[in-house]
This record gives sequence, C-alpha cells and structure tokens, in this order.
Amino acid sequence: MDNMEDVVSPKQREDEAMKLKIMACDEELKGIHGYRRIKV
Repeated sequence: MDNMEDVVSPKQREDEAMKLKIMACDEELKGIHGYRRIKV
C-alpha cells in the first residue's frame, strides 16, 4: 500500500511547476520584484 506522503496530487504538481517558473523569473531579474518587471 502506498504511503500518503508518496502520493502527489495534481494541485501539488501544478504548484511545483509554478514555483519553478517563479524561481526562474526571479533568477532572470536578479531578485528585482514588481508586476511590470515580471512578464509571462
């Protein structure tokens, strides 16, 4: 039987993908935040 900690929900996968996009954007902008600077 699978351990509940091993089960990844679709929402968790979506959140992880978004986190990676945000981290890449932050890296590209060298930590400068703001709505106008971040364009997807």
